[in-house]
Amino acid sequence: MKTKINKFYADMLETEVSHFRMSPSRLEACDAKRYYRGEHDVLRRAKTAIGKNGETVRLDLPCARIVNNQYGRIIDQKVNYSLGRALTVDTENTDFADELKKYFGKKGQTTWRRAATEALNCGVAWLHPYIDESGELKLRLFDSTMCLPFWNDAEHTKLDALVRICPSETYIGKKLERSERVFVYTKDGVEEFSCSRGRLHLVDKRPYHFRGADGKPRKWDKIPIIPLKYNVDGIPMIRRAKSLQDALNELQSAFCDAMAENCRNTVLVLKNFDGEDLGEFRHNLATYGAVKVRSDSNGDGGVEKLSVDVNADNY
Repeated sequence: MKTKINKFYADMLETEVSHFRMSPSRLEACDAKRYYRGEHDVLRRAKTAIGKNGETVRLDLPCARIVNNQYGRIIDQKVNYSLGRALTVDTENTDFADELKKYFGKKGQTTWRRAATEALNCGVAWLHPYIDESGELKLRLFDSTMCLPFWNDAEHTKLDALVRICPSETYIGKKLERSERVFVYTKDGVEEFSCSRGRLHLVDKRPYHFRGADGKPRKWDKIPIIPLKYNVDGIPMIRRAKSLQDALNELQSAFCDAMAENCRNTVLVLKNFDGEDLGEFRHNLATYGAVKVRSDSNGDGGVEKLSVDVNADNY
């Protein structure tokens, strides 16, 4: 029997997924993970100068690109402060305590540390409880940049559904094929879609969340997704720290450039400049480190400099 889905629902879902891909919140979360890995905007830094016509041109000159990843250090510092040690489980029921230690003791420490890092970077981390092949309850951490929540209230405390985008790669012979699957988790079960050129096609609609040890389909009482917020509003750390991190990288890179060359450390006074305009002069100076001047009948052509010392203490 072929599974069908309401066309209005499918169109709505396609629109929401399309908007989510380029949404400011998702791009901000992607930036946060990129910065945590040390891939900062300063790595695209380049030297520029004013061209002959007054436009900004990029110069093919050595340019310092220093990444001082204080953002990543702060994220690790916060995680270590909160979860440096395993949580302590204290209950009179020893059997229950042993079960809880699987998820909150040393065994579950890695999961919670990864979840805390995800929450700091993206504002919200998403944990999915599931039953593995052996019948054990496990926690899986989703990639927050691929999760689109549908909240039931303005305070974002009740979740109606979660859309998860899963890119995958498979080999067909020697050819690598990339595809995407979209999963919709609700209280009533899980829907699976294939995604091709922005269009969603229903693959499976399961009216359950998992199968028990006896093989029978079962459902949770609630949607099996646990949101972990960094703060009440789910504001990521990158929103508070990116401008400071960029300024630090730019400052240290500029200091390195200032120590390596001196054409920026002097103010030049031109006499009888043999050129068309100051744009040409600045371009030649920045590119070649030299400039032509001419002398008139009075013989007073030349270039004088006013030196400006680079003070490291200022940086």
